Amino acid sequence: MATLQFTAVHVRGLLDLSRTDLHRWLTLLPPFNQAPTRARTARHFTISDLAFFSLVALLHRRLGLPVPVIARFSELLYEHVSRLSSLSTPMARIFLNQIGDDAWEISPEAKGSLSISIDPEPVWDAVYQFIGLSTPAQRELTLGLIAVSPRPLEGE
Repeated sequence: MATLQFTAVHVRGLLDLSRTDLHRWLTLLPPFNQAPTRARTARHFTISDLAFFSLVALLHRRLGLPVPVIARFSELLYEHVSRLSSLSTPMARIFLNQIGDDAWEISPEAKGSLSISIDPEPVWDAVYQFIGLSTPAQRELTLGLIAVSPRPLEGE
């Protein structure tokens, strides 16, 4: 099965990032700062990468976390985001927990002295919309019990 691949142009378009900012993020944030690169060859990204960078943008722009601070837990965040990429499964809230002065962890529950609750669903919705996919509208269905009239049995 072929996977969707994106380039830096897509990442920058999704997040309205400059080339300089994206280059800085790629240089600072694990696991991207550890990936081998080749000169004059475009780097390719997956849909999970787009969601990861969207979360980084949220933490950096809306909460004011500096990118070097995000780099301390970005590999854990990336691993967690990579597991959430299914269109059909509901996405649980994740917690970014500060468990020491410089130590952070990603967890399904709040722990430690400082916890930031993140709902990944709006992030994924924005990524899916950007690439032209629609999320399942299952939550919009009116599910429940309804009255039906019994069908007469054959021969009656």
